[in-house]
Amino acid sequence: MLTARVWTGFIVGAVVIAATLLGGLWYETLMLVICSVGFWELLAIRGIAPFRLPAVAGWLVLYLCFFSGTGFLLQPHWFMLLLFIFLLIPVLTKNDSSFADAAFIWFGSLWIGLSFYFLLQLRLDQPNGFWLFLFVLLTIWATDIGAYFVGRWLKGPKIWPVISPNKTVAGTLGGIVFAFLVGVLFSIFHSNLAMWGLFSVLLSALGQLGDFAESALKRTYGVKDSGRLLPGHGGMLDRFDSLIVAGPAAYLLSSHLISLFSGGTG
Repeated sequence: MLTARVWTGFIVGAVVIAATLLGGLWYETLMLVICSVGFWELLAIRGIAPFRLPAVAGWLVLYLCFFSGTGFLLQPHWFMLLLFIFLLIPVLTKNDSSFADAAFIWFGSLWIGLSFYFLLQLRLDQPNGFWLFLFVLLTIWATDIGAYFVGRWLKGPKIWPVISPNKTVAGTLGGIVFAFLVGVLFSIFHSNLAMWGLFSVLLSALGQLGDFAESALKRTYGVKDSGRLLPGHGGMLDRFDSLIVAGPAAYLLSSHLISLFSGGTG
């Protein structure tokens, strides 16, 4: 299983880095594919058919978020129209889909769609977008590697057994230490150890919280993995759960950190 996990991780990593390096339509297409598959998996976790009425409304919101970000949410007429559509879902389906289903789809489409919108902006809307995205990617990968191997080596108490029974305190801290090393590496080429070190620690912690959030979601619905698309990893959400929290945070925090630590723009 570890061999499958390593090979899958290598192939996925190579594709993501290549698309990120190429930028433009290549990167946007990859993000769109991951976003779409991730939402499909999210619907499947709750057992919602992907092309029935409730889900169709979710796909609409998903792509509005992906392509326009918070734009339509800031327009009261569009926002209320979409909200009204979701409120009508139980009525139109004669309670075949509940209010809980409608709320789940509404939340999921906003979460996944906006997360990938900000991942788009991180790469395409920043002067050093490639390096910023690469930094986030390496920080998340280093966190995963550190958490896995340090956790297996030191073992010790579990950090949150009700949510994720295999994760340990040592593994969580090990992931943060490995992520900090990425910050040290970037500071060599882009200056300002304090900024890159703090940035890496923040993103590592947020990424792990994203991992816990997805674990809580799966545990709520009695699902082990979000899918089976990626051997050794599970589904697309399993592979990118940390990135879709850390990436948007990096986009929103980067300008503030650069202002705080002047001279750290690289």
